[in-house]
Amino acid sequence: LKNQVVWLHMIRKQPVSGMLFVFFLALLFIPENVVSHSRWKCPPPRNPSTGIKSGPCGRETNDFSGEPLEISPGPMTVSWEESITHTGAPWRISLSQDGSDDNPCLILDHIPHNELSNPSRRIESTYTNYSITIDIPDVSCELCSLHFANPMTDKIGNAGSPNGAGCTDPDGSCFSVYHSCTVPLRILGSTPRDDYICPNENPEDWPTVWRGDGNIDVDTSELNVYRRESGLWDGDWLMDVHERYRQLSGSMCTSHYIIDPSPS
Repeated sequence: LKNQVVWLHMIRKQPVSGMLFVFFLALLFIPENVVSHSRWKCPPPRNPSTGIKSGPCGRETNDFSGEPLEISPGPMTVSWEESITHTGAPWRISLSQDGSDDNPCLILDHIPHNELSNPSRRIESTYTNYSITIDIPDVSCELCSLHFANPMTDKIGNAGSPNGAGCTDPDGSCFSVYHSCTVPLRILGSTPRDDYICPNENPEDWPTVWRGDGNIDVDTSELNVYRRESGLWDGDWLMDVHERYRQLSGSMCTSHYIIDPSPS
């Protein structure tokens, strides 16, 4: 706010028209979080901001208001979008508890960045889309939510290199992390979510090596430790994984796809 006040004082000293002054004033006080960085697309986000930096869900943490959307256990295609690209910044997807965003359960960690991402600020039609098919556990949950975290490993210098120490999240040394949470979801499974034992590991067929700085392999086998991690994406889809991660599944987020991206 201090910087805005200084610029406001400078603008007021210039011979500008009333309408132009209003325009400059609006630019100064646009919230920063409307221009960065990623958010859920489907299921819909609880908050449409792409700049939530307080995890897991910003101001909407533990707010499960609204009628939940129903989903079933098993494979489900989900999608998100990136409004500002950050080299090698990966994602982690988790599942909340029933009616609580505390202590979420890991679904998929170390989803690599698309280095062809090139969105334009504030132009939503240019945002980079990402899609992947995850496994929803066989749980019964009245008020669940999918979370993602997006550590900004482009900001951690040498620690983010293939041989660097990396940074940790949640509640660790990754000092810049963006978050998004979906609207409430009702999962029509069998085991009560509160009784479900989280596996706390990635699927066995998920890669443990991605490409880092200079296209050098970077080890991603350790959960919650992040470096700059990039993969090969074709449009929305990650190509250097098992085809099941590209198999369109579920009805919620697949209607806008005309062609199934997985091999026949």
